[in-house]
Amino acid sequence: MTERTTYAFEGPRLDRTAATRVCGAVMSALRPAAGIALIDAFSDYEPDGSALEAQTWLRELSRRKTRRGIGMGIELDPTDEDHWWAFASYAAWSIHAALFVGRWYGHLATFHDCGYSITAALTDVERSQLTAALSDLGTWTTRELHH
Repeated sequence: MTERTTYAFEGPRLDRTAATRVCGAVMSALRPAAGIALIDAFSDYEPDGSALEAQTWLRELSRRKTRRGIGMGIELDPTDEDHWWAFASYAAWSIHAALFVGRWYGHLATFHDCGYSITAALTDVERSQLTAALSDLGTWTTRELHH
């Protein structure tokens, strides 16, 4: 298994366009390693376009999957194109979204507070690629996660 180091993305507070760009780049880099995605279908902002469509889709999925259908902690399969579309369209808008290697283990990324706080467990290659792609928006700083 390739060694990963956890980094935080640091820079000025991201607007919706920049948050979507950063979250999208991280998700694309980590999708091949992801076995599960979790997302909350709530936002601090009023989503529009595909984000609003994804929010509606996620809330309906939550209602179908659980008796309470609360729209929190919705499990998605990163290999399912519909699931990935919803995750990729909404993660930057969600109050909390995360990627894991497996169910509840192997943290890969967290997109918290609508893309304001982003952490990712990256290989050296992934970090280099993301640094090059996002250098105009911020930097990756090593972080220790305490659970």
